[in-house]
Amino acid sequence: MVLSDKTMNKASASVHMNNLYRVVQYCENQTECRRAQLLEYFGETGFDSAECSENQATICDNCSCAGEMVDMDVTQVAKMVVESVNTLIHRGNSNWKRPMAQLTLKHLVDVFKGSQNAKVERESLNRCVMYGKADENFHRNDAERLFRMLVMQDILAEDLTVGAHSQVISYAKLGPKAMDFLNDRVKLPRFFKRGTKSSKRGTDTKGETSNNTNVTNTCYQQLVSCCKRLAEESGLKPHHIFADVTLRQMADKLPMTREEMLDIEGVTEYKMGKFGQQFLELTLAYGGALLTSDNAMTSDFESMIENDRMSTGGDECESPYWASAGNFTAGNKKSKFKKRGKFQSKKKKSNYQAASKSKNTSKKAANPPSTNTNNYMNNPIAKKYQSFSKNRNLGSGRNPGFLSLPPKKY
Repeated sequence: MVLSDKTMNKASASVHMNNLYRVVQYCENQTECRRAQLLEYFGETGFDSAECSENQATICDNCSCAGEMVDMDVTQVAKMVVESVNTLIHRGNSNWKRPMAQLTLKHLVDVFKGSQNAKVERESLNRCVMYGKADENFHRNDAERLFRMLVMQDILAEDLTVGAHSQVISYAKLGPKAMDFLNDRVKLPRFFKRGTKSSKRGTDTKGETSNNTNVTNTCYQQLVSCCKRLAEESGLKPHHIFADVTLRQMADKLPMTREEMLDIEGVTEYKMGKFGQQFLELTLAYGGALLTSDNAMTSDFESMIENDRMSTGGDECESPYWASAGNFTAGNKKSKFKKRGKFQSKKKKSNYQAASKSKNTSKKAANPPSTNTNNYMNNPIAKKYQSFSKNRNLGSGRNPGFLSLPPKKY
């Protein structure tokens, strides 16, 4: 809109673009206090950012994550990006005013992350130096922030082209300071990326998160292999079956049913009917791997109950843990209740029982059992866990304070 205004001179357009870049810089800044930035923009420079952290209910997002940021030196990575832009877009002429090809920042980020989408393969962008060089800890959001930082530092630039339907397209190119940066005459500001949150739940949580990540990554690799195999059999390109983004969503969400698979972006009824079943089998298999902890818990329950059955030979409604508890037996407990009953009138006793019954009924009505099992109906581990939960029958016993054992199997 700024550049399309023909009545605006170059100086005014430059001021508007600088203001726009300041807004972008505010959005990309993940370290400085939001309140301090806003107040500084309006001329108030005396605000102490420590005051933002005093009230946890109103703390800004940057101050709340201050301890999670990791300082990175991205100079060498940025030089590799600039050299690749010079090769891909300028054909090596090193002249920032003469771009020879049209690529957006999004496409450059795809190349940097090693994407296998259609444009990357069609234009052989996977042969450039920076293809797939983004570290696995360098997430896409961080990669996008790096490229936008290079634009705001005039190391890269964007040519804004207005299409026939007033659609603005931003094509990347070298910036006026690109060669100075490659010759070490321009330095980059400090680059921060969000690190891993410190967990207060112990090493078990870290191990569980690592296990989930390994399962997700392995599933993604299997989905990519399956997509390539189906593409070879059908005479198609892999992205014609499912795009890389769609495969990544499958690995992250691990759909268990056809309906959940159709909820993923890029999965249509036609593709689901022709190719989807093989991908669904993979997500079901790896979804079951994430339920191994539930399976282990089920095995513990089964072994515990089996030991109880082997050790007890008395009343099924009396727990074996209380059977040998000295003089405090179920019979003595009953007699104590009977003796106490002599001091209560029949009317008070009946009122007490009615109130207790009403209270228990209201609790059951307020907490109905969950019946949402559609997500795991097709998983064998989930079926085993569900059938065990239904058959264990841990209802209340006839004696107060005791749990009944499951019925014996003959």
